[in-house]
Amino acid sequence: MGILSKLFGNKKKYEADEQHKEQGKRKSSPVLPTLMHDEPASLAKYVDKKMPVLVIGGKYHQTQVVLTSNPNEKKFTASNGKAYPGVTIGMVMGTGGVKEQQNPKELKICPSNPKTADLPKGEKKEQQKKPFVLTFPTNIKHPTLGERYDEYCASLPPFDFYEGDNEDKIPADADMEISDYLNRLADTLAYCRDVEKKQGFVVAEQYYLFLIGHHPWEPDAYDDLLELYRNNGKNDAFEALRLYSIDHFSKRRERMERQLTALAEQQGVKEMATEAIRKGEKVSYFRGLFTLYDPFPCIEHWKRLIPIFSGPE
Repeated sequence: MGILSKLFGNKKKYEADEQHKEQGKRKSSPVLPTLMHDEPASLAKYVDKKMPVLVIGGKYHQTQVVLTSNPNEKKFTASNGKAYPGVTIGMVMGTGGVKEQQNPKELKICPSNPKTADLPKGEKKEQQKKPFVLTFPTNIKHPTLGERYDEYCASLPPFDFYEGDNEDKIPADADMEISDYLNRLADTLAYCRDVEKKQGFVVAEQYYLFLIGHHPWEPDAYDDLLELYRNNGKNDAFEALRLYSIDHFSKRRERMERQLTALAEQQGVKEMATEAIRKGEKVSYFRGLFTLYDPFPCIEHWKRLIPIFSGPE
C-alpha cells in the first residue's frame, strides 16, 4: 500500500492489509510487481525502470505495463522478448489522457484551449486563453482528511469562554486523536517536499494536488505548491491555485467567525468574540491542539502575491 493511502486511510484496515501481504510474501513471490491503480506513491517507484508491472483496478486492470514519464513511449520490449505497453502514472490513475500526452509537464492542470477568430488576411489573429482549472486526482475519497478532522473537532465539548480549557470536559483520547490528524498532515507534507527534491516538478505537483484535495486546515501545502508553480514559471496554474486558496480559506474563516460568535452569544459574551475577531486574534482550544478561530493572515499574503515570471509560458 502506498504512503498516501497509509496516511489517509483507515489505520486498522491498513495494518490488517499489511499483515495479509506479509503472509502472502512468505508463501509465494509474484512474477511481476502488483500495483494498485490509485496509489501514486507505489506507481512512482517503477517509473522509467523499464520493467513490467501488473496493474490492479482502473482502465488498465489486470494489465501488464511498463511505467514511463514520457507518454510518447508507447511500447517496451523486456528481456524475455515480450512487448508491453508504455503508460504514465496519470494514464493508470485516470487523470491523464490526450491532453497529458500533448504536454506531460502539466499532469494535473487542464491546459488552456485558445481559439482564434477568422480575420481578413493581413491581420493578426489574437488568441484568447481560457483560464486554467485546477484538476485534483480522482482517487480522493470522501470524507477527506480535512473533513474528518473538522467532524472530530465538532464532536468535542464546546469551548467555555469562562473556564477555558476545563480538563474535566476534555475526553481522555482527545490528545491522541487530534495528534494523529496533525501527524498525518505533517508526514504527508514532508513526503511531498521530499518528492519535490528527488523527483522534480511533474511528480511533486501530483502529490501536492492530492494533499490539497484532502482540504488541509493549515496553509503550508498551498504555499509550497504556489512556490513550486512560481519557480517553474507556471503562471496560469499559479493564478488558479492562488484564487482557489484565497477562496477556500476565506470561507473557512467566515465559517469559524460565525461559529465563534454563535457560541459566545449562547454564553452571553458576544463582545469577547467580536473583540477577538476585530483584533485578528487566534482562539485555540484544548491547550492549543486545535483552533476555534483563525484570522488566516495567509489570505492577505496571497492577495498580494504575483508570479515571478511575467512573460508568456
